[in-house]
Amino acid sequence: MQVNDHNRRWLLFLSILKLAGMLAGVVLVGFLLFIGYALIKGPRAIKDDDYGTTNLYIIRNGVATYQADMGAYPASLAALYKYSGPNTKRWKGPYLKREGAVIGDTAIPVNPYASGSSIASHWIYDPKTGTVCSAVDAVLPDGKHFRDL
Repeated sequence: MQVNDHNRRWLLFLSILKLAGMLAGVVLVGFLLFIGYALIKGPRAIKDDDYGTTNLYIIRNGVATYQADMGAYPASLAALYKYSGPNTKRWKGPYLKREGAVIGDTAIPVNPYASGSSIASHWIYDPKTGTVCSAVDAVLPDGKHFRDL
């Protein structure tokens, strides 16, 4: 069979079309992999970070409000939602509402990086200074350590 000018153009067109199809396939697969990775990894890291720091700040705010009302820091984090000590008239709690994910039957928000059913397995609390920090150190997406916040 003789290849004439018309056949050459047709073969060139088919070659370009095949190459464009392969390129489109590679781009589509790459795009789908990127979207899949973002859906699986990206939102989870951001959500956990926001969730964890929000819960930490909720507890710290409860401790500060308790201290302002009572004149001293709570003896334990449990005093933020259930008080049974002296000066009950000054106690204007509960300082934490039982909403969202909480630890056991308490009103203490969970630490998303921790596991366990006790408050101490989620948060470290110093009643002398009112300091609350994570019981588990996790590296956040921005490189900061959750325990250092």
